[in-house]
Amino acid sequence: SIARGFGVAWLTVWSAMKRVGRQRIEDPDRVGPTPMVGFDETVMQPAQRRRRRRLVTAVVDVDSGQILDVFEGRDARHLRAWMATMPLSWLAMIHVVSVDPHEGYRGAVVNPDPLTGRPSPLAGVQIVVDPFHVVRLANMAVTRCRQRIQQETLEHRGWKGDPLYDIRKLLLVGAERVDEAGWARIHAALDAGDPNDAVRDCWVAKEKVRDVYLTDDVGLAAERLDDAIAWCTPAESGPELRRLAKLLRRWRTQILAHHTTGASNGPVEAANLTIKQVKRSGRGFRNFDNYRLRILLAGGAPQRETQPVTSIRTRRPRFVA
Repeated sequence: SIARGFGVAWLTVWSAMKRVGRQRIEDPDRVGPTPMVGFDETVMQPAQRRRRRRLVTAVVDVDSGQILDVFEGRDARHLRAWMATMPLSWLAMIHVVSVDPHEGYRGAVVNPDPLTGRPSPLAGVQIVVDPFHVVRLANMAVTRCRQRIQQETLEHRGWKGDPLYDIRKLLLVGAERVDEAGWARIHAALDAGDPNDAVRDCWVAKEKVRDVYLTDDVGLAAERLDDAIAWCTPAESGPELRRLAKLLRRWRTQILAHHTTGASNGPVEAANLTIKQVKRSGRGFRNFDNYRLRILLAGGAPQRETQPVTSIRTRRPRFVA
């Protein structure tokens, strides 16, 4: 639209944008001291017949939500390559790293480089696993268990009228939000479609995982997390519970770190929305440098404090619907 307004080619406008945009994103004052940083990936290009899926990782300030940088890939080697380009003095100011339970990020932050043997510049930071992803994995365990029991008992996927299929959404609702009618539906469906109580056990495990985040006491949270792990561990548990127990044991320290730091990937997920809007406005991107430039111009500026909005309406309206 700008090119049409000035009567020039799109490439002319983009050349000017690149020149001015690089000056802005390369400004040393754009990124200040950042004690808490979050990493998360988004899809740059989907997979096709002759092309693998391309992913990019956003580096976000957890305190302000500012997009600090974007690099291609999500593996440990990609994060190590990005850290090698950053000043060591800036990396030394990072104390907390918030991630989803992806081993690539943790391996790059904690372990030394397997090729050179050099220790990671972020080796001493505290890693925090985002609560949303942990609860989401517990919900996925319930859904997969329900689907497996559905196939074993009725030998087909869920249909309308099947006991477990009719409560598929209700099983993912927090226990404190279920009313009496909902409890009656849950009990009736489990009695009719869950002969070995496998779905019930997964639902209890999901609620135990949620209970970890319903307290601010670190000691109580550790007890609840250990209780959830013990509930999922028995040999007679289904594959969904055993997989969930393995994840909870592997990330136990990082899960409990949320209660001491208060960090989460909420600002990172908000930055991902900005990245997806940039991708949607450009109808997709093939050049990573241009993609990174557009992302940092859209969300890489320091967040400014906004004045509170004054309410125009000074009194309650007479007619309220």
